[in-house]
Amino acid sequence: MYLPLNQHKQAEGQAAVAQDVKQAKHWEDFDWVVWKLEVQDPQQLAGEGPDLDERTQATMKQLAASLGCVYGLCVDYDSYDSGTPYYAWWVRMPAAEHARRDKDGLPLALAPIREYLDGQVPSGLEWEITPDRELTVDNVASAALRAAYADVITPFEQALMPLRIDGAADLEPRAKVWKWGEHLLAGTFDLWLCDDPDRPHTWLVVSIGLWTEPQFLDQEPAARLGHFDF
Repeated sequence: MYLPLNQHKQAEGQAAVAQDVKQAKHWEDFDWVVWKLEVQDPQQLAGEGPDLDERTQATMKQLAASLGCVYGLCVDYDSYDSGTPYYAWWVRMPAAEHARRDKDGLPLALAPIREYLDGQVPSGLEWEITPDRELTVDNVASAALRAAYADVITPFEQALMPLRIDGAADLEPRAKVWKWGEHLLAGTFDLWLCDDPDRPHTWLVVSIGLWTEPQFLDQEPAARLGHFDF
């Protein structure tokens, strides 16, 4: 659904998003930083379909919360172009925890998380633990987008809440800024609804688009129902 916005709202929203994102240039400028914990499995020791996402989700949420962090997601089905499978988890932590480092230069809060994940994957695999700038910036922009257009997004979200089943209610909706400029702000708000009955391991996702470029305002609103594979 593409939502027309009045000129005053356009200017306010675009300025808020751009200011929040552009002010954060260095890691210390972010209130929250996303870290990625990844392990490669070239010999596929974890087997096909290791189901690490579902198996670790509850514990990761609780563990991250106990450390003052927020668990993001896990990818356990992807591989590099070389064909090497990898498994990755993302954790968002406040700036204070990001700054507290161990002797190896990693945030102290990641130590118990890494210890737990070590027990969930085959032994002997090498970890790569790095901050994820793209997702960190994306979170800043998403928060600003939600705040700037709360009067548009909130009613949409509330109206669809009763339809969210199959665990979709546990998945946080995503506000995503795709492009911004002097006369343009384009973003989407995605809401996970339910499992797709016709496609295994696939969510049905409803998206609304937020556009501020003048020529978009004359278009008829359009609903879009998409898919998200997992």
